[in-house]
Amino acid sequence: MINLDYNQRDYCYIPQVLSLEDINFLKNFISENPNFTKNDGSFIPEDVNPNVYRKVWEVPLNSKFKSIYKKIYKSSKKANESFGFDLEFLPYINFVKYTSYGKTGLDWHMDIGPKPYNQRKLSFSVMLSNENNYEGGDLELMIDSKIIEKCPKQIGSIIFFPSFIMHRITPVIQGERDVLVGFFSGKPYK
Repeated sequence: MINLDYNQRDYCYIPQVLSLEDINFLKNFISENPNFTKNDGSFIPEDVNPNVYRKVWEVPLNSKFKSIYKKIYKSSKKANESFGFDLEFLPYINFVKYTSYGKTGLDWHMDIGPKPYNQRKLSFSVMLSNENNYEGGDLELMIDSKIIEKCPKQIGSIIFFPSFIMHRITPVIQGERDVLVGFFSGKPYK
């Protein structure tokens, strides 16, 4: 990691990748464009999926967001020095808002799977909320069946980890947790 405060085998934590100015720009854009979403922009009702209560917006790769994409891309190069994956592209970045409504998170899962998810190699999360403004919402990585690593959640920092690592978001108990997530991808593993 750059502040290389990380377990080189499992994840890479890089502080201060995005500035408060970048974060405020993203949050203002989302609040001013609530229907600018990847999906229908609505919260997922509890009766549809009781494990997830979040809202997702796709951040377009255009001139407005180019500098944010560049900062994430640059940090991925540094992080990938440890992992050595063949990375070819970043298809998109999502802005995700987890709320305390329903006090839910996202259960254990991997980001890689059958097509079209078989190209994901390096997952990332950029923290957009001050960790003192919400309770819960921890990104936890299952390193093996016994070790669970709770990742740092400093605002503006980024966590990179292999897409095949099991991970979860613990329930947000109070407040809101905003994060950017994405997946650097390449040819599927053989």
